[in-house]
Amino acid sequence: MRPDVLDIVPKERYEVVRLLAKGFSGAVYVAWDLATQALVVLKLLYLRDRESRARAEREITVLQALPPSAHVVIPVSRYFAADSTAAVLVSEYVSGPSLQTLVEIYQPGLPREVIVAMASQVCRGVKHLHENGIIHRDIKPSNILTTTEGLIKLCDFGIAVASSSVDTATTITTDGMFVGTMRYAAPEMVSSDSFSPASDVYAIGVTILFMVLGRQPYEAATFGYLIQAILKGALFEELPNEQRSFWGDILRQTLHVRSDVRPTAEKLLEMLHAKKPLTAPEEIAIVSQFVRSSGSYMEVPSDPAFAISTVSQGGSDNPLANLVQSLASQIVEVQAALIDATAKFSSAQLTRNGSDALSTSSAVPERQIDAAFKMIRRRLALYWQVSLIMTIVLFSLFVAMLVLAVVTGVVARKSQLGLVFGGTSMLSLLTVVLWKPMDKMLFSTIATQQLELIQLNYQRALDGDRRERREVFRDVSTQLSTLLTKVSAKRS
Repeated sequence: MRPDVLDIVPKERYEVVRLLAKGFSGAVYVAWDLATQALVVLKLLYLRDRESRARAEREITVLQALPPSAHVVIPVSRYFAADSTAAVLVSEYVSGPSLQTLVEIYQPGLPREVIVAMASQVCRGVKHLHENGIIHRDIKPSNILTTTEGLIKLCDFGIAVASSSVDTATTITTDGMFVGTMRYAAPEMVSSDSFSPASDVYAIGVTILFMVLGRQPYEAATFGYLIQAILKGALFEELPNEQRSFWGDILRQTLHVRSDVRPTAEKLLEMLHAKKPLTAPEEIAIVSQFVRSSGSYMEVPSDPAFAISTVSQGGSDNPLANLVQSLASQIVEVQAALIDATAKFSSAQLTRNGSDALSTSSAVPERQIDAAFKMIRRRLALYWQVSLIMTIVLFSLFVAMLVLAVVTGVVARKSQLGLVFGGTSMLSLLTVVLWKPMDKMLFSTIATQQLELIQLNYQRALDGDRRERREVFRDVSTQLSTLLTKVSAKRS
């Protein structure tokens, strides 16, 4: 039987808030650290074999040896199961979505200024790694996290290596097995499994191209065709002509087949600033504004190999689900702000728009939460009203056509008209059966009642003491997850 996360970490220190992702390789949780009074991420890794153990050990070793950086996810601690079949990595809680999620939500492609601001921070993070002798080897959008404060952070160092040990770096994998993510792998990694700091720079180039296009380069390509495109340096050809005047020089060099032609992370940063000069505070402000406007907060680090089963990952094409996800994210931010500042501020101060407590904790003002509740309630009410109207219309049409069919077919003996009216009545009845408008009305009613309960519990959490807040917020999180599951299964 696989160990649970609470079987490994000290129960007296961590309180699990909610499960974010679960798959064959492990699970990711948000937890409350009672010692530091802060939210953290618990990354549970199942150590099935030599390779998975080596990957976990490597990620732990790399992060704990690496000097702190604003652009690298900060490790907190590590724990191993008694039988060494699992490990838990504890790291800082990152308050924004991954770059992958942002690009999927914002189509087609990100604004140029945002791309420069994000890519510049990625370069700073990679530069920090390279200066400390670390090659990441898996730079890609899902491993690039954003915070609502505007910082870009690199995560997932499971296959990172010290540049001084390149010759033995592949010993954690079966001989000849590729490590990394093929779409972001440099030509030298694909052809000979060799790599260098320039391989990370190549991955930054593909990431920039992804942000420009709003999709993966060679998205529809087969695996073999993708490999050929990488080896031929053809990814640059995906760049639209209208974008080449700005991005051409940068991507032509970073995506070059020869690693010695590519710039260093520091040089790439200079190239970006030559195109659009931005100071570090300007970059942070641009990213912060963009992340907040996306409405997709609170995605946390997770192993990209996991089969994400939760619906709370954002980017749904269901507008109602996106509204609920945004509300859940904002409430988690308020939760962190309230708990962090309990000793200093009253509830009224915390919830007042523009208060010091809220601004320093990067929480969302109370009026924005109330607006989200109202918007979801209006959407559910509209959903119910449309369903009611459709029910009345379809049943009225069914009855009217059925009467006409009887009158024209039986009384007037006009069989052809009778068949037309009869067919129309059956079609309207079939529409009722398939579209299930009454089921949608019931769903809207139940979802609205649940939303009212969530709002009441949320208000209770604002007024309670520290322990009550944690308990009530845990209930709110569970209720929001249930509601999100329901609305994600419906078309709004």
